[in-house]
Amino acid sequence: MTFGNYWRELYVKSKEPTREEESGYSGSIAQTLIRRLPDMKPERIHDLASQLQDLKLVTHTSINTMMTARGAAHIYNYISPYGKRFTKYIMQGEDGLNG
Repeated sequence: MTFGNYWRELYVKSKEPTREEESGYSGSIAQTLIRRLPDMKPERIHDLASQLQDLKLVTHTSINTMMTARGAAHIYNYISPYGKRFTKYIMQGEDGLNG
């Protein structure tokens, strides 16, 4: 498992949802992640989500739980305070490398 895959999943979770993602009646975090990571197999997404939870970077218990489409689209709400600090740290490091 490479760090890049963890980072990709955590990064897409931190993105603002699109209007299309917020429309509809119901959805799940898994469905949102599958849309946002089209080149990654669903099994891989589920495995990474579980590992991110084990690392306490996210707070969701199951990415398959059905909820409102809006709730499923706003998955940044499920990034833990530690995960938010970690994401900010990584993003600052990337900016430092580029500028």
